[in-house]
Amino acid sequence: MSLDPFPSSADRFQTPTGVEDAFYEAFARLDLTLMVALWLPGERAVCIHPGGQLLRGSDEVLDGWRSIFNGAQPPLVEYRRIDAFSSETLTVHLVEERIRPHQAPAEAANRLIATNVFLHQEGRWYLAEHHGSLPLIRPPRRELEPEKPRLH
Repeated sequence: MSLDPFPSSADRFQTPTGVEDAFYEAFARLDLTLMVALWLPGERAVCIHPGGQLLRGSDEVLDGWRSIFNGAQPPLVEYRRIDAFSSETLTVHLVEERIRPHQAPAEAANRLIATNVFLHQEGRWYLAEHHGSLPLIRPPRRELEPEKPRLH
């Protein structure tokens, strides 16, 4: 799903999908204020950037995003949900992200797989965990040639 134009609803934190949209909007716009608003406050927040260390607690997580945003040019960010699991208070989304500089062609996008975990607390949804993988090197399995049958 392309994130431009971004939704501007005041109800964006009432669903995990709304929080996810806000997350990718904050990333694409380098908007730290929005990023702060969507993350679960406190020590339960966790983020692992591709190839990076575990950031635990909202202070570390947001310092990580602040560092990424500092001096950066806004990227083009697209994502599509691959899988989802949901209960009343927990939702997990597996997504494919495509991230590239504004001037780069679509083929130059870094393709990553990420897991986004959302928690419902105090009447709204928060992003509690984001784990981004290193860029995909080979195409997804469905784009590969069919495997030859094996005996075992």
